[in-house]
Formats: sequence, C-alpha cells, structure tokens
Amino acid sequence: MFNAESFKELKRIVKGNKDGEEVMSEMERLALEEGIIGLYDYEKEQEKIIRGLEKEWKEEAKEEGIQKGIEQGIDLGRKETILNIVNNLHKLNISLEDISKSTGLSISEINNMIS
Repeated sequence: MFNAESFKELKRIVKGNKDGEEVMSEMERLALEEGIIGLYDYEKEQEKIIRGLEKEWKEEAKEEGIQKGIEQGIDLGRKETILNIVNNLHKLNISLEDISKSTGLSISEINNMIS
C-alpha cells in the first residue's frame, strides 16, 4: 500500500506518461473507495493480531523454557544429593547391600557413584 509521500513521488515519475498517469488516477480512485480502504484496515488488523499472537507465543515458549530449566535444576540437585548420601554411607563403611536397600539403587549404580 502506498502512503501520501509515495503517491507524490509516483506522480512525479509518471508525469507526462499517459499510461502512467492513467494508472495513478486509478490508484487514487481505489485508495478512496470505501471497500478498498476496508480491506486495507482489515489487513492492518490482521497484522496486529498476528504480532500479538507471536508475542504471546514467545512469552509462552519463554515460560516453558524457564519451567524446564527449573525442573532440570531440581533433578540435578536430587542426583547430587543421592551421590553425596551414597558417598557418605560408603565412607562410614556401610555395606553396598545396605546402601542399596536404603537408597533403592542397584549395587552397580552405587559402584559407579563411588568409583
């Protein structure tokens, strides 16, 4: 869609060219026609809606990313806590079988943690 300045610029460019001047006259007529103006307004409204949705989707994605990060941090904290417990029990000479019973970990998992 042209704005007033571009209409002026186009008029200057086509001045003296019969076909160009006819095209400009038709463009000016269409620009003033209510149905055409309504279409332009509709397109502008659609663009606003799309921009609003894009912004909303970006916010949702950001919030999902933050939530995922929090969950990953909690999971990592749990794993570190279990690792510390296993290592502390091992240092107290608690048997691997008893560590396994108290933590729910397999002896293989415990061996991987204390090595």
